[in-house]
Amino acid sequence: MRRVEATHTPELARLGLLTRLDRAALSSYCSAWSRYVEDEAALVQSGAVVPGRDGVQVTNPWARISRQSAETMLRIASEFGMTPAARTRINVMPPPTGGGGGFEF
Repeated sequence: MRRVEATHTPELARLGLLTRLDRAALSSYCSAWSRYVEDEAALVQSGAVVPGRDGVQVTNPWARISRQSAETMLRIASEFGMTPAARTRINVMPPPTGGGGGFEF
């Protein structure tokens, strides 16, 4: 999760898309990203189909869990303009330069 913060925070701040008020939303995005990565790893490890209760092959439950994590992550990402479509809907002014206006998470 810290790696996502380290890579995304400076760029979002540089683009004027992140302020101290956005801390909770960014934390939620990082948590969602982390869950998605873990869910995908579990899905890859166990396979796309698994034996069901009666022995018939069924879609792995991790597929649904991973999809839900991805949807959550992308919903939050769009709030920060981190998808191509979201960037077409936002218009922000970059923060003023100088004066120590850097963002610290």
